[in-house]
Amino acid sequence: MGAPVLALDSVTLQLKWLHAFQFAGYYTAIAQGYYRDAGLEVRIREAVPGEDPMQHVLDGTAEFGVGDSGILLRRYKGDPFVVLGVVFQHSALALVVLKEAPTQTIHNLAGKTLMLMQNDAELYAYLGKVGLSPDKYRVAPNSFDINDLISGKTDAFSAYVTDQIYALDTARIPYVAYSPRSEGIDFYGDNLYTTERQLKDHPERVKAFREASFRGWKYAMDHKEETVSLILDNYSTRHDRNALIYEADRMDPLIQPVLVEMGYMNPGRWRHIAETYADIGMLPHGFPVTEMLYDPNPVRDLTWLYRGLAATLAAIAVFGFIALKFFRLSQARLREKKFLDAIVANEPECVKLLTKDCELLQMNHAGLRMLEVDSLKEIHEVGVMNFIHPDHRGKFKSFHDSVCAGSPGRLIFRVLGRKGTPRWVETHATPLIDRQYGTLHLAVTRDITEQKKSEVELARVNSELIEISRRAGMSEIATEVLHNVGNVLNGLNVSASIIADKISESKSRGLSLVVDLLAEHEGDLERFLTSDPKGRRVPAFLAALNADVSAERQEIQVELNALQNRIDHIKEVVAMQQDHAKGARVLEEVNLNHLIEESLALLQQQLEAHGIQVARAFSDVGPVSVEKHKVIQILVNLIKNAVQACIQSNRAGKQVVVGLETGDATVTITVSDNGVGIPEENLLRIFNFGFSTKRDGHGFGLHSSANFAKEMGGRLIAHSSGQGARFSLELPRRPLGKDSAHGHGPFEQPSE
Repeated sequence: MGAPVLALDSVTLQLKWLHAFQFAGYYTAIAQGYYRDAGLEVRIREAVPGEDPMQHVLDGTAEFGVGDSGILLRRYKGDPFVVLGVVFQHSALALVVLKEAPTQTIHNLAGKTLMLMQNDAELYAYLGKVGLSPDKYRVAPNSFDINDLISGKTDAFSAYVTDQIYALDTARIPYVAYSPRSEGIDFYGDNLYTTERQLKDHPERVKAFREASFRGWKYAMDHKEETVSLILDNYSTRHDRNALIYEADRMDPLIQPVLVEMGYMNPGRWRHIAETYADIGMLPHGFPVTEMLYDPNPVRDLTWLYRGLAATLAAIAVFGFIALKFFRLSQARLREKKFLDAIVANEPECVKLLTKDCELLQMNHAGLRMLEVDSLKEIHEVGVMNFIHPDHRGKFKSFHDSVCAGSPGRLIFRVLGRKGTPRWVETHATPLIDRQYGTLHLAVTRDITEQKKSEVELARVNSELIEISRRAGMSEIATEVLHNVGNVLNGLNVSASIIADKISESKSRGLSLVVDLLAEHEGDLERFLTSDPKGRRVPAFLAALNADVSAERQEIQVELNALQNRIDHIKEVVAMQQDHAKGARVLEEVNLNHLIEESLALLQQQLEAHGIQVARAFSDVGPVSVEKHKVIQILVNLIKNAVQACIQSNRAGKQVVVGLETGDATVTITVSDNGVGIPEENLLRIFNFGFSTKRDGHGFGLHSSANFAKEMGGRLIAHSSGQGARFSLELPRRPLGKDSAHGHGPFEQPSE
């Protein structure tokens, strides 16, 4: 008879988001039997959008959860969460923007729209640290759709660099990801947590779950291909294999599985995160963090053992035992010290250790060379601060005090060698607790003098590029004017040709025949008109000629009016571009139905010449405040593209459909065609400057149209399912005012 099978303890792990490689370690812990070996049966529950996943752990419907550094804020509110360990040593969160120029920086986001989540605290802190306070940008709720960045609905997008930028990389769309780590704001990413109640009632289960989970994580990062197959087969096909492999590879530098033990976390890092929250008013300064951090190896109280030994063993045996333990410990410590000393001594960057009073306790050879000395004694003789450039001593002292107060950080400053050589250096420092000295300042410092020289040269090049960009911008404006005027010139040429044809074929030429006839009979004109058969027909001929000439005059007048309208529109295009250069915006209250008809009239000859039917689907929108000629120019571009798509299709029954519909806050004009359509791979690039699928295209029309839409607070969206295409122009139903919840309205110039 076999041994009885013990029942497994059933627990639930609550994820913070939908299934992805982001949670791979927990899947492999199930698949490899690590949880089962620990006596656990684990159910993994993915998050439901709109719900608070942490509430499930708080309520007890899940015993464990995956969270992030925001758990500090929940702890401050009184939620008794305990962090069991950290998976991501660095946060994957970044602020992503499309790359538009080689000289752009994060400071270009001033006055722009940023899609952020309320809990993106590290991004808010990052923006504040670079001088972008909340009043210098507009915040829109994060839609989690990277296409909103591509289409221009937002200028920046908070995203996980592990998976959300996959679409940009695969479409080869240039972008820049601004990471808070560049300013020393280094948050932890995903962590594993539970509650104080779970830890109190089931300490062994918590320990077993933690160990099995991080064992699963090690397996997952060592076997990525296998883990991806596991996810696709058992959890989710939301992302394909390539996307999951991409995510796994991008996680490596954030988890650092080779360098850092799975689950490792540093209380000093948590204090740094807490102080960052405090700096932006989300936590009080000095908020305690150690109570929420789980210690898998607590120090045991061995007093009972010593008392027992004292009662049962002779004093000499006790002292001998203790002496042996201390000897072995000292030997281990000695080996450890020699190992660390060897690493520090051969480190190519300066490694130094300072007391709170700026006394230098240790510096390696690289540091001594940097300061142009041969020994620590030479530094002690004059003091550390005398090696700091006078202009930077104040900020170094403030930085040093901050590190010794428990906050790690980064500083760039100048030092002076013993021989007077100035150097720019960058130091990364962290507090180190010592029994004798208290809190020490441990830092690694590198020489960045050459980098600084490069930055000076880069600034010079940037200045030249800015001038080149200014000229290129003038060229682009000229190109847009020529392109937009060109659209109208086509119609203008048609009208001019019609007028020329009317004049050359005019029946008024018959008048000269009558004049010649009357001149021949000048002496007997009365008889000729009353008795001669030819003369008797002259009055009737003149009456008919008058009717024909009057009809011709009306037709020519119609074409002259159309000609004038097109000339007026050309003037408006030029004036609009001049106003755009000056930053002026002119709103007019218009009837969009009339505006659409006016745009169609500008291209009427092209539509008729190619037999393209126009269908209309208008809702009752009412008057709307817009920049009239920008809307007309967008519609002319869209309708002209639809005409060309229909021509290229060579199909019968060519049709363009223009629609108008309204929502609570927007109106939408759609232009659809049944032409050749747009390939899916081109939809992400269709609005890029210079991109065109037409042999003779220049890529200016849709680019300028998208810019016009954005300037009016709206957006232009392209759709195509392979046959035919639909473009949607979304516009705000009314302009946003200065008291709008989003800050600057799209029709005002943001203040600096």
